[in-house]
Amino acid sequence: MFYQFLLQRFGETGWLVAAMSICGVLSGLVLWLVGAKFSRGIITLIAVSIGALIGLRMPHWFSVPLGAWATAIGGALLLGITGYSLHRMWVGAGLSLLLALWAGILVWNIYCSGRVGTFPDRVAGMGIDEYWTQVWNGLPRDFRRIAPFLTGLGIVFGVVVSIFWSRAASVMLYSILGVSMLMIMGMLGLAISRPQLLGILPSQTGSQIATFGGMVLFGALVQWRTSRQAVPENQQQKIQEQNDSPIPRIAA
Repeated sequence: MFYQFLLQRFGETGWLVAAMSICGVLSGLVLWLVGAKFSRGIITLIAVSIGALIGLRMPHWFSVPLGAWATAIGGALLLGITGYSLHRMWVGAGLSLLLALWAGILVWNIYCSGRVGTFPDRVAGMGIDEYWTQVWNGLPRDFRRIAPFLTGLGIVFGVVVSIFWSRAASVMLYSILGVSMLMIMGMLGLAISRPQLLGILPSQTGSQIATFGGMVLFGALVQWRTSRQAVPENQQQKIQEQNDSPIPRIAA
């Protein structure tokens, strides 16, 4: 039924994009408001997926005389264990990556949007490092000066917060990730269903930053409050289980 609705509404070419946008918006909404409560499970699932994908390609990359599924299972187990046991490290890495990514997008939007055309073609025989050096040198000077500083600042901020305030880092990670998915997939859905509604969205960079920051702050406050309420409930449940345990009665 859902497939038929999308097919009739968006046609043969647009129904898959519409389904992706709807799933993305719903997933972003969950991450935005309650993602931190399920952080360890989400991180473990992501780590397992990354390990499996890397493991599938390892025989091709390193000419390992093993089956792709064997290395995929091994990679999934290895990264899955690290994702569960090193949860704080993964949260810090994810937060640092998101902050650095959005810092780079912000600087690009300010200094490069509308000023950078096509990138130069790669000449035959040119090394990959030489080509990317040429691309980098062709970007505006202000972007080359400010982008590394802001992205590096985002990485350092994410690492510091995850080390000293792990709960705040988890809340910030899922709030930023959820808002990012909501905005990107929501705009994608509007583009194929109601393009005229895109005109009511903020067009100025300052308004966009204020809207994004306000949504991130709201989601962080909601998750901070719900996660704080969950801790006393879990502690009270443990105390009740200890009181109901027969071991204290036997000892008495």
